[in-house]
Amino acid sequence: MAREKRDNNFNIIRFVAAIMVMAGHMAYIGGYTLPTLWGEGIQALGVKIFFLIGGFLIAKSWESDSNPVRYMTKRVFRIFPALIAFTLVAAYVIGPILSTLTINEYFQSPLVRNYLRNILLFPAYSLPGVFETNPYPNAVNGSLWTLPIEFAMYILVPIILILAGKKKEKRYSFAFVSVITVVLCCLQMVKLLYHPEWRCVIYGTDIWAAMELIPWYLIGVLFTFPCMQKLLNIQVSILAAFLLSCLNPGSLTFCILKYVTFSYTIFSFALVEKPTFAKCFSQADISYGLYLYGFFVQQIVVYLFNKSSIVIGEIWLLVFCIGITCIIALLSFLCVEKPMQQLSKKILVRL
Repeated sequence: MAREKRDNNFNIIRFVAAIMVMAGHMAYIGGYTLPTLWGEGIQALGVKIFFLIGGFLIAKSWESDSNPVRYMTKRVFRIFPALIAFTLVAAYVIGPILSTLTINEYFQSPLVRNYLRNILLFPAYSLPGVFETNPYPNAVNGSLWTLPIEFAMYILVPIILILAGKKKEKRYSFAFVSVITVVLCCLQMVKLLYHPEWRCVIYGTDIWAAMELIPWYLIGVLFTFPCMQKLLNIQVSILAAFLLSCLNPGSLTFCILKYVTFSYTIFSFALVEKPTFAKCFSQADISYGLYLYGFFVQQIVVYLFNKSSIVIGEIWLLVFCIGITCIIALLSFLCVEKPMQQLSKKILVRL
């Protein structure tokens, strides 16, 4: 299996995951049929891929440098600069242009100030008079709800690894993380199968929705252990994924096997011995930009097309949105993310 930092397929997987998220959102935004796989929307699987890979990479980052200040500096510079740039552009540049309100009415609305709470990872979705007539009305960016969960895992994963004592006793550490992961998976399966109506909102985030993603993050952590990586096999993963597709998506057996099979398939491809796509996006990882701007761009395109009475096929509409978002994501990387990464490295040298 591939072990070097750059000798893997993570970048291409994250790119595909971002496209999956956009494809699923296109159904809601454009009013089309939702594409599903293994009993759930394709966008949900895309988000879980992000969390699987995120858990792996965050655990590796902590393992390589467990200084809390340096670790959090890297995390803050990774997530916040592009998020701040997006929030300001949406609220103060694009929002006033697309709003049905006058400029004065727009900026006097408390929704504008409320939208800035996204910078503090408090999800806010609406801007005054924006996207009111879209098939999915009023939502500026429905993707932002996962970012508070992501940042929470930045904090929780090091705590779990410290308690597990990963650098001291591998077997104990693996067992400790495994038990926590299994308990959370079981709790989430009980909720999905028997109490799907449960809701508990804290700091603008549904905790039960977060609980659907957290186990995937911890499964990603488990794959940092050598004992898990030794089991990876791309041929076996393809067969397992095919067999899983033959089961009833609503059954308890399927829910259990999906945790195992889906994560096993992703990491078998990511850490394959000869990663064919290792160099893809190595100079410009635009996956975060795609995730940040995808929903927003799709809403804008649908709004403009509906306003001009332009009719376009579902697939071509998605392709058009992906193309535009890729350009914006590249600009985000070159103008915001990369400079901030370089700044963080200078700060880390001083630290």
